[in-house]
Amino acid sequence: MAQQNRTPEVKGIGYSSLGEIYIRTNRIPEAEEVFDIAVKANPSQAAVYLRNETIFFYQVGNGQEQAEAADKAIAADPTRASLYYFKGQGLAS
Repeated sequence: MAQQNRTPEVKGIGYSSLGEIYIRTNRIPEAEEVFDIAVKANPSQAAVYLRNETIFFYQVGNGQEQAEAADKAIAADPTRASLYYFKGQGLAS
């Protein structure tokens, strides 16, 4: 089988999509790992991937992981006000 070269954008989207599946199936360590891989694959979109990770944890009601993901997202882009809201909400739950 020939090796396929994928762009950073495709790799980032693929890994972050896999992360969503892992979150929704309660495979938390795997989810965190593939979101980190997505960030490394396409660093220019790190804030987007980490924001999405935060939102997916919010959607499944995992406040602790939501707050931790929000911390990573805030580190990537401290200018997004919604991330502070999601962090506070995760901490409150």
